Parts: sequence; structure tokens; C-alpha cells
Amino acid sequence: MVKDEVNFSNKAISKSIFRGKNYPKNNLSLSIIKGKANTLYVYHQFGKKRAYDRFRWYDTNFGGENNFKLDSKNRILHYVVPYWEDEGADGAFYADEDVPVKIYFTPYGWKKFNKTIALFQEKIDARKKRISKKRKAPAKKKTTTRKRKAPAKKKTTTRKRKAPAKKKTTTRKRKAPAKKKTTTRKRKAPVKKRKATKKKTTRKKR
Repeated sequence: MVKDEVNFSNKAISKSIFRGKNYPKNNLSLSIIKGKANTLYVYHQFGKKRAYDRFRWYDTNFGGENNFKLDSKNRILHYVVPYWEDEGADGAFYADEDVPVKIYFTPYGWKKFNKTIALFQEKIDARKKRISKKRKAPAKKKTTTRKRKAPAKKKTTTRKRKAPAKKKTTTRKRKAPAKKKTTTRKRKAPVKKRKATKKKTTRKKR
């Protein structure tokens, strides 16, 4: 039974070639990233005198987007490192993408490497199936048939329509026209003409 992390040291790797140079000291590890990803994780250190004194790289999705090639005849793993950082003479770091590397395995290391890849891939596939089954069978929602509340009845308050206010029919009594004072002026009786009394003129005889 292979563990979820396997290391390959100098007994398993004879050398690595990077940018035209040989590096005899190597340390490579393979492991499984558990969880939603379920991918292979590779971490590689290499150098001239010690594995960790020169270069290192890693990939969280080994064999995923950047394909690797296995040369069974020469026991070589051809891989393209997706992201690489170099430190310049000025101390600054410079990034490159898709940098190739070759890792040469011993007969023992080659057999161990292929066996590890196969077993890890089986574990990854089994975990993916379990996850997909869980996703396919979602938990049944409780079908609590919530009774829909009947809409609240509107209060039909039949507001009595106020009868229009009655106009006061103040029957103003029409004033009777003022009676003319019928002052019955007594008509004066006509003045009686006095009878002309003939004066007796005593004419003197001449």
C-alpha cells in the first residue's frame, strides 16, 4: 500500500538536466492534494553537491495542464515546469514560463515512479467518483407543504353614505307690502260764497 506521499532520492534518480547542465543531486516527492482538487503534487530539488543547494520547482497539478512524457527505454521523465523564477546577478528575480527539465531514473527508481503514479491516479479517480456521487444525490428537501395563507379579507366596512345635508328651507315669509296709510283726509267743504248783500246806497238827492 503506497502512502499519500512518496520520495525519490539519489537511489532513485541518477541525474537531472536543466538548461543544458547536469545536476547529480536530486530529491523529488509525489503526493496527493486532497479535497475538491484531488490532484498530484510534485516537488523537485536539484544541485551539484546537495539537492537543495541550487534549484527547486513544484507543480500542484502534475501531469494536468502541462503534460509529461515518459521515455521508458531511457527511463527519462520529460516535464515542462509551468512557472520558473531565476535570481539575477543584481539580486532581482526573473520569471519564465514553460521551462523544460529532464529527470533520469535508475532501474529501481523508474519502477517505483511508475507504480506510484498508477496507484495515486487510482486513488484520485476513486475520490472523484465519490464526490460526483454525492453531488448527484442531493439531500432531499423536506416537502413541507406550507399552507398558503389565505389573503386577509378586506374589511367590508360599508360606510354609510351620509345623506346630503338638507338645505334649510327657511321659508322666508315675504313681507307684505307696507300698507299705505289711508289717511282719509277729510275733504274740506267748499267755502260757501257769501251772498252779496246789496248795500243800500242812500243816494242824496240833488
